[in-house]
Amino acid sequence: MLAENITFDNSVVGKNLGEVIEALARRDNFGYKVVLQNGELVFKIYEGVDKSIEQSENPRVIFSQEYENLYSCEYFNSDVGAINTVYARCKLPAGIEPCTPPTYDIIAEGEQFEAYIEVDAVTYDVTLNDETKTYLNYNATLANMVAEAEKLLVPIQENFEGKVAFKSNYKTDFDLGDVVTVFNDEWDTKTSQRITEVTEVYDNVENSVIPTFGNPAR
Repeated sequence: MLAENITFDNSVVGKNLGEVIEALARRDNFGYKVVLQNGELVFKIYEGVDKSIEQSENPRVIFSQEYENLYSCEYFNSDVGAINTVYARCKLPAGIEPCTPPTYDIIAEGEQFEAYIEVDAVTYDVTLNDETKTYLNYNATLANMVAEAEKLLVPIQENFEGKVAFKSNYKTDFDLGDVVTVFNDEWDTKTSQRITEVTEVYDNVENSVIPTFGNPAR
């Protein structure tokens, strides 16, 4: 578990504070919660432990209706802000010697969410007989284009929200921030995701928890 104290200025309050905290946690793929300590709100992030079926170092945690530890499960995905296809082009400065500028494309299969960028060329000068000419550094320019294009990639947000019982060993076998595996037989779907949120529900029938596996789609 990681804990981090962050101080915000007076412009970040209320709803804005919640949005900032959620953005920070989603950016770094942490579970999180806000607690009141000594009259101050403290933002705690939870790195958790990988307990998915893809690893063998830790005990595996699997949620499935077949195992009777998953009461209900809803699947969400959102393509808001997603980018999976990038077309990068080289922006040549004036006066450069004739050359073929590099391009770099990341092209996804299926439905595409596109972005277009221009990256400044990396050049070098050569002086001969008091005449200076500017040339394109092709490899350095291409490396910059690859780096800038890959920075833009934003995956489609996908998650499951499931209702499980406290008897499913909440806070012992699994906790906020852990990576677990969820099976849904109805959709023939399997996913290994981090538990990014947990809602605890107390009622007269049976206590339960509702974890969100993956980034909230909202």
